[in-house]
Amino acid sequence: MTTGEYKRYKGLKKENLRDNMTNIELALNTLAEVATTEYSKQSTPQTMAESQRIAKEGGNVARDARKTMERRLGRSVISPERVSTWNHCLLKVAQTERNREKIIGYARRLYIEPYYEEGDFFNILKKNVPKEQWETFVRQLADDVLKSRSPERYAAICSSEGWHQKLMDFVSKQFHIGLLQTYEKQLLSHHRNEVIECYVRYIYHLMEYSRGRDTYREICNHLRHISSYGAEQLATDTALDLRTKYRRCRALLEELDRM
Repeated sequence: MTTGEYKRYKGLKKENLRDNMTNIELALNTLAEVATTEYSKQSTPQTMAESQRIAKEGGNVARDARKTMERRLGRSVISPERVSTWNHCLLKVAQTERNREKIIGYARRLYIEPYYEEGDFFNILKKNVPKEQWETFVRQLADDVLKSRSPERYAAICSSEGWHQKLMDFVSKQFHIGLLQTYEKQLLSHHRNEVIECYVRYIYHLMEYSRGRDTYREICNHLRHISSYGAEQLATDTALDLRTKYRRCRALLEELDRM
């Protein structure tokens, strides 16, 4: 089974395969790596073909170990289950047992997992972490979510906790229009000018990385949106600047004329 086939078998997309292996799968993978390393030390391959042969021999060690286990167990040891799915099962068990420490542990892991969206883990955490510990806990949680590259969840924490400045700072760096639009109403009361500036920056970002009639129509919609916030002059100036910089872009000019 190739890496791609293995990921499809587990239903993975962007997730890391190794992070979603069971203990047996990890052990077999490590066995293959160790065997390949030791064989390489012994044989010192000089060509790509020799290296590939040794890698195959290392993989065969793990394959033979897997087959031995499967004969003994009477079942496949390669599981389609993801670690996050297993953790969710364990969370439900912990909830049934009312084991607060385990509930927090499993819910935290699942919330940090960027591609697992099967439960309201943030609220589970909020209900189970003692109030006097929540501020410290949620700040560390936010840092870990940010490290896991989950911008939507980091923004959600900032929103839930009322961290308006942190939310504005984060959204303004993302070039993620969906994120801006999700929290736009919340941010406007404290950061109206910064929200408008985000739209202007996003317009130029679109012109740099995406072209086409649909893009130009989207730009015009953003300009109208900026005007609706009372920044008509800024919208006009931005449109004039686009006309100057992209004067050879006929489709853009036509869409601007329709505004």
